[in-house]
Amino acid sequence: MPLKEPIVFKVTDTRDKPVANATIAFSIKPATGKITKSGDKTDKDGLISVYITPGLEAGTYTVVAKYNEDSGSADIKVVAME
Repeated sequence: MPLKEPIVFKVTDTRDKPVANATIAFSIKPATGKITKSGDKTDKDGLISVYITPGLEAGTYTVVAKYNEDSGSADIKVVAME
């Protein structure tokens, strides 16, 4: 089941200004998780969002967003439901 809220990444330049139309590559570890993108490029405010569907196992999932040689990540902790 996908998470209810997206993870939002913001891409900025060295002066902390938003980078529009930046092509972002995403990955998730462990690979049992799934990413659904809102698109491949940032919007006019430098934002891009992804929805995560964790795998079946509990634990921490790391989503990495890469732009050129720079990257940022977000960790999501999944707790098993009984």
